[in-house]
Amino acid sequence: MKNHNPTTELLAEKSVPATIAVGKPENVVEAVSAKVILKIFRSLEFRTELEELSSYAAHIKQERPIVHLLAKYFWRQGRNVVLEDRRCDLVVEGTKIEFKYHFDCDQASMKKELEMCGGEIASLNACKKNGWQACRSIYDDTVIKCPHIFILIICSRDLSKVKQECLSQIVWSGPQLKYNRSVPYDPQGKHLGIATGFLGKINKIRPFSFHMASVQTIGSFPSTYHLLAYEFKRPVRLLKRPAESYDHIVGS
Repeated sequence: MKNHNPTTELLAEKSVPATIAVGKPENVVEAVSAKVILKIFRSLEFRTELEELSSYAAHIKQERPIVHLLAKYFWRQGRNVVLEDRRCDLVVEGTKIEFKYHFDCDQASMKKELEMCGGEIASLNACKKNGWQACRSIYDDTVIKCPHIFILIICSRDLSKVKQECLSQIVWSGPQLKYNRSVPYDPQGKHLGIATGFLGKINKIRPFSFHMASVQTIGSFPSTYHLLAYEFKRPVRLLKRPAESYDHIVGS
């Protein structure tokens, strides 16, 4: 019986000559955009690497490994790629991309943070003083750093069948199990309203287009990576990070 190798099949598909439109050079590369990032994310080869990552990196939050994976795939396309350029996570041919990685159970912290500041973005600084920083860090990455694209990765996990002695090797396993007692494992991304609702407030400050893709993995336990891509529609002046307040923001 012939062995099934999805990576080999993917490479075989790539070897098929592409049809080139008349008058267009063969080396035309699609401009960097949220849709291009999602196309990489959905590819069979990337999904295979993501499934392996979900197992061997289960003990850490996987933001940096995923950023490096995406950088590798952009590099393979012959693009100019720079990691950690002037505190920006990834710059691809001048397009600045910031990333933030959370587990779906982190929304419990986001909910508390928003309740503490009355749902007002302008009051987020007070939340930081009390230890809640999830929403504040997203605000900083989207508004203060002013990237062209912001990628929010939310990972849902089903740890219900993981042996007790193995849970200590999985990062944030306790809060995940507690969260899933009231909110079941969600591979469809139906329970991401707290995170997406907060980004809706950001949309009033920096309008964006929204794109989303979800990839399910099995690995050592079932996981789903929800990639929420926010591509900002217009440039804004770089805002200085406020020392004590967000008074420069009008409304929320």
